[in-house]
Amino acid sequence: MQIDRTFAEERIAMDSVGDDVFIFDDISKVPLFDYPTKMNVAIAALCLSGTVGVTVNLREHVFSAPYLTIILPEQILQYSRRVSEDFSALFVVMSKPFIESLLLNPQESLPVFFYLQDSPGAALTPGESELLLTYYSLLRTTIRAESNAYTKEVVRNLVRAFFYGIVAIFRRHEPPKNLQKRRKEVIFEQFSQLLREHCRERRSVSFFAAKLCLTPKYLSSTVKEISQKTAGQWIDESLILEAKVMLKSSGRSIQQISDDLSFPNQSFFGKYFKQHVGVSPREYRKLKAES
Repeated sequence: MQIDRTFAEERIAMDSVGDDVFIFDDISKVPLFDYPTKMNVAIAALCLSGTVGVTVNLREHVFSAPYLTIILPEQILQYSRRVSEDFSALFVVMSKPFIESLLLNPQESLPVFFYLQDSPGAALTPGESELLLTYYSLLRTTIRAESNAYTKEVVRNLVRAFFYGIVAIFRRHEPPKNLQKRRKEVIFEQFSQLLREHCRERRSVSFFAAKLCLTPKYLSSTVKEISQKTAGQWIDESLILEAKVMLKSSGRSIQQISDDLSFPNQSFFGKYFKQHVGVSPREYRKLKAES
């Protein structure tokens, strides 16, 4: 699915890379919803001055500069129309396929995901604001430069760097790990750690449940409650991410990758990959080489 057509229709007034990334500094370009609307894009907004009010997942927030706001796909956004006259901000909008193409490390992205469930952003120090402004300026300069065969890949890596800059900021803002956590959050973190260690060779929910001394049913319901995805979906997504990384960045044959990921044979791996990605491993590798 491509980026929301509202942004595509405004491309003349924005800097963009296809229908995947849009950057701009005019809040009027952001679809402003007077009713709760589930987003199909990610929006990062660096508030430079003033204040703005929005409702995220049915909870109202007022952001004051300097502030970084992140709206994720599937979150529910509603505009409260509380904007000060001196409000200014920089925006980066990304499509879901582009975000997936970043191949972000789940170990780094999950803590940010949890942070954003309760608070869609963080107040910034002057130094943090300046750092993110530097990332934005470099991204804008790259997009505005004459397009070449590597423009999209350069933008992809700049956005990846921007993301890890955000991770570093959120880690400074998140509460200490020793503060009380709900048991279910702890279970999900333990499941995530096991998944990182074993996803290449184990794919059954029962294996991970046994490691945690839980029933498969309880593990799945707990993971679903915390992350909106089942344990099985997390297993599939982690394995597919491993496969994509290997197909994109390694010189190993598809048969070797199939063996590395503990599939019984290459044919089974090919069917599994196509079921989840929509193309065969060979076609995916070819598409990545051409993009």
